[in-house]
Amino acid sequence: MAIVKDIFDNVKTIKEIAEATANLELKSAIVDLKEQILDLREENLQLKEKLSKRDNFNMRFEDNAYYNILADGKSDGPYCSGCWDGKNLAVRLHCDNVGRYACCPVCKKEIWFD
Repeated sequence: MAIVKDIFDNVKTIKEIAEATANLELKSAIVDLKEQILDLREENLQLKEKLSKRDNFNMRFEDNAYYNILADGKSDGPYCSGCWDGKNLAVRLHCDNVGRYACCPVCKKEIWFD
């Protein structure tokens, strides 16, 4: 986050210059720039959070679904590939009694197993 701090410091310096020259257009552009920087910072935090969620799983794609490979080598699942790939959500699929069909309770994706 040192980069963001440096950018804010630069914007602050530019704002001081703008105030000294009483340029309203420049002041307005600086306010817009600050808002954009804050938006980028928020997006960066959200992406870091998504990555940390992914790090808690050791997913392997198999038979149209994901399985979390546990430390002891056993697999846990199946998990929805659409939710995992698109939203980083580990959503357990609901399977029928035979184990040939599954449905995601979140995105409603249906999966048939061979």
